[in-house]
Amino acid sequence: MKKIYLLFLSVMLVTIISACSKEAGEATLQLSDKQLTVLSWNTDHSHYKEVNGKLLVGETPVVGAVVQVANKRTLDTDKNGEFTFNVDRSKLDLKSIKVVSVDKATINDKSIGEKTAKNLLALKEELSVNFPITIDKVVASKENPENVEVHAHAEMAEGQQYPSFGPAKYRVSGTIKDANGNPVEGATINLRRDGVEGFSMSNPSDANGVYYLDYVPEDDENHYFYVHYNDVKYTLPEYKVFLFPEDLSVNVDVTLPAEGTIINDAPPTLVTTTAPGAVYKGTLIGVNVPEGVKYSVSIPKKDGTFVVTLPKAEWEKSPTFFQTEFNKFMLEKLVTGDTLSSDLIKINADEPNNIVPNDMK
Repeated sequence: MKKIYLLFLSVMLVTIISACSKEAGEATLQLSDKQLTVLSWNTDHSHYKEVNGKLLVGETPVVGAVVQVANKRTLDTDKNGEFTFNVDRSKLDLKSIKVVSVDKATINDKSIGEKTAKNLLALKEELSVNFPITIDKVVASKENPENVEVHAHAEMAEGQQYPSFGPAKYRVSGTIKDANGNPVEGATINLRRDGVEGFSMSNPSDANGVYYLDYVPEDDENHYFYVHYNDVKYTLPEYKVFLFPEDLSVNVDVTLPAEGTIINDAPPTLVTTTAPGAVYKGTLIGVNVPEGVKYSVSIPKKDGTFVVTLPKAEWEKSPTFFQTEFNKFMLEKLVTGDTLSSDLIKINADEPNNIVPNDMK
């Protein structure tokens, strides 16, 4: 009886060891692509790229695991441990791909052990859509001997240009006051054109009566001009519209009437002046340096060339680059080639980071 019992234990031990051996090996999440170059949007959808993934433990596929792409879409791994998703290459992107569930997953038709499950759920990969960067030359800064000028360019597909940089919107701003000259808080300005209500709405005016909104003027178009305050809509006189200039920001100061809802369309109750500034939009490039380290970078030209000026000591640490969509109101006029301070260039969580530049030519 004792021999039979020992034999039974031996069989059980072999079974357990065999089951563990089937999960032996490193858990891996593999992608066919981890870096894609930005391509211009095309009507034939050629800017989309199919990316394949595979989930393995050792050389064995993990079947039925749930993989999440960019914290949104979820996919199940098939009998080969594979999954597929499409990537839009027409814009900067940084997608995280991770395993979010193995509750129904199997390896060799068997459920997954606790340790292996923990290893699988810890897996994460990133896929970056960006413009590859090549360093052309590095020279000493003439203005500061402790700095260097890094001349580089963003690489693009044949026949394409680097995304344009320039004004995307202009600003209407000003103050709203009551008939006694006191600031009105909580009022909004509404512009409407072509019979479309709510074309542009300002933020609620603050304690000083200050408001602003960003808009896209088109060929000196006429706009209906409203002020909304305490459920009352104030308007210009009948048949009167507001003519906004093209490619120019304006300051509009409004005084609400003591009685009624008609705004007198003449000074001092309605005063309009031109104003500096615009909302600029474009793709900028920055450098990953420690917080507190200042640098400057030029707005890339159409051929993708740009210059970064930073401390020589930081450049010698081989920093990586990032790319970000700039969308900010700026008072001064900006064009490609102009230099911006690093304080103005901030990256978002879903934009390409840690771009390793190619070697110098």
